[in-house]
Amino acid sequence: MYVPWRLGTPEEGESVRWTCVDGRWVSLALGHGEEAGKTIVLASEGRREVVDDYEGALSLAKSWRV
Repeated sequence: MYVPWRLGTPEEGESVRWTCVDGRWVSLALGHGEEAGKTIVLASEGRREVVDDYEGALSLAKSWRV
């Protein structure tokens, strides 16, 4: 079953957010403190992954939008 994802309005601290018609979301945020220079990928079900580069984070976020 195809479930469409759309760009949504990022929450505070996020650089981009995708939302799904079923209420799920995936977002990217830039790291701070110990995670400075990295990108954090977050998902509505509680998944969180720190990625070394933004391109890698975009790729991971895409794989989570299934």
